[in-house]
Amino acid sequence: MVQSRIQTQTSVERLKKEKNALERAILAHYERLNQAIAGGNSESVYADIQDQIRIKEQRVSEIVDEMSSITSLMINESDVREALGRFDEIWKALEPPERAKSIQQIVESIRYDGHSKELSISYHPIGIRTFNQEQQSKEGAAAC
Repeated sequence: MVQSRIQTQTSVERLKKEKNALERAILAHYERLNQAIAGGNSESVYADIQDQIRIKEQRVSEIVDEMSSITSLMINESDVREALGRFDEIWKALEPPERAKSIQQIVESIRYDGHSKELSISYHPIGIRTFNQEQQSKEGAAAC
C-alpha cells in the first residue's frame, strides 16, 4: 500500500509541476499577445499566440482530469481494513474461480527479499475498492 501511495504521489507531483510550468507559459503568452496588440502586429501573430495558449490550456485541463482520476484511485487504510476485516468471511463463501479472480483483482505483486527476509505485497490501487464494492453488491442482492 505504501509503494502504491508513493507511486501515486510521484505521479501527482509530476503532473503538478507540468501544470505549473504550463500556467507560467500561458501567462507569458498572454503578455506576448498584449505586446503584439500594442505593437500593431498582424492578425496571424495574434492567431499563433492564441493557438499556443489554447493548446496549453487544453493540456492543463487534461492534467487536472488526470490528477483527479489518479487521486480517486488512491486507497487508504480504511479501504484496506474494510476489505481485510471481512476477508475470511467472504473467502469462505467464494468458489475457487472467484477466489482466484479476487486475488488477481487485489494483489499487484508479492516480493520476498531473502537477505532481509521481508515480504512485501503491492496492491492494485483500485482493486481493494472494487473488491469491497462487488462484495457489497452481492450482499445487497442476496438480501433482496
